[in-house]
Amino acid sequence: MAKRQSQAMTQPTAKRARQVLVEGSSNANQLETKAKTSQGKFQTTQQPPSATLPEAEKKNNMKTTTKKGKIRVGAKFQAKIPKQLSTDTNREDDKERDERIWFPYESDKKDEVEKKELEEKFHYDARDVYFLAIWRQFHGHILFEEALEHLMRNKYNMADSLDTIDEVLRRRPQVIKHARMAQTAKLALYGVNEMVSMRDLQRNALPNFSLDEVHHYSFQYIRNFMFHNYWNNLCMCNDKLCTIVEFEPRIGCVNCTKNSRNPSANEKLCLICQTYTALTGKRRPARDVCFTAEEEKTIELWNYKERDNGRSLRRDQFEKLIKDEDNQRLRNLEITEEEKIILNFSDPKTEQEYLRLNKKAKGKYLIDQLKPFKLPLFASCNCNGVKKRQDLIVKQGLVLPEECFGKDYIMEFLGNFNPWFDLNEQVVK
Repeated sequence: MAKRQSQAMTQPTAKRARQVLVEGSSNANQLETKAKTSQGKFQTTQQPPSATLPEAEKKNNMKTTTKKGKIRVGAKFQAKIPKQLSTDTNREDDKERDERIWFPYESDKKDEVEKKELEEKFHYDARDVYFLAIWRQFHGHILFEEALEHLMRNKYNMADSLDTIDEVLRRRPQVIKHARMAQTAKLALYGVNEMVSMRDLQRNALPNFSLDEVHHYSFQYIRNFMFHNYWNNLCMCNDKLCTIVEFEPRIGCVNCTKNSRNPSANEKLCLICQTYTALTGKRRPARDVCFTAEEEKTIELWNYKERDNGRSLRRDQFEKLIKDEDNQRLRNLEITEEEKIILNFSDPKTEQEYLRLNKKAKGKYLIDQLKPFKLPLFASCNCNGVKKRQDLIVKQGLVLPEECFGKDYIMEFLGNFNPWFDLNEQVVK
């Protein structure tokens, strides 16, 4: 009885187990079909091998079916490139973008000897007359290639090019300002170090400069300081660009300021107007003179001071008056926010040292530290000791600041090593 009962219970149980296994396999197939459909036509989903498959079949399913490609070698498999690509010349993005900025002057004379002489003279004058006036008047602000391009566009007419040189000024960036004496120590520390980035130099030495101003000023600083030991041996007498000539800045030129200044007996001219008169024998028209925002502010202040004093003031008188007023302001300990940044008053140690001084000492400290540290356009030689020439050299700022002669500020090179070039050899050539 027990045996029969056991068999009766075993048969339904085994039948039920087979039914469950079949249902599970059917459900798995349905799920796999759905997964394949959802992945799209070009994607396949790899399912784990079923537990019911033999081990050999499982291994075959695990293997990748990707076939390796072959590199085809031979002349018939090379890319075919047409001899010339066809382009539509009417398309706007295919326009010629190269622009000529200079082409040497060519004389129309028939005689070859005379033609060559005229062309050589023109090319010398283009540098030693035309560019001399531009370079010295604007303190190197207009580049040589810009001046030549302007000359070419004016059909090589130097007088017309000088008269319209203000067109070039309008395309140039702002004039770089000068650092102050308070910044010279950090300039000496960071300014000639090639490992210091422009942004670090701005943060540590020239916080009141824009990044573009830091770049240009630092180059001039390095040029003056790294080659300081060469200036004493370098003679400028034979270079026409370095001729010591007397001229007025633009704000002091009676011709350039005829529409913005009060009438004056002053007849002094800037170098642009002087050169124009020398070339043509006439007064330069100066119809559309371009002044910087700082120059316009200075002219307006000059006019105001003349009205306030009830008399005409020469430029040197006006500049002395403004300098005295500025020094008096500093003696009264009145400083601007920019001047506080320049003096590094954000540093507690610097501020504490300043506060320990008495009022008179503070005033002297401010005057000395906020004096402009002007770098020259070029350092003139002292070959000719004529007093008038020496006075003009100092007046035009063609000497290095006295601080350049401090031993801590001069770069020394071993032997005859020079990282750029030998200035003496350049002059000989």
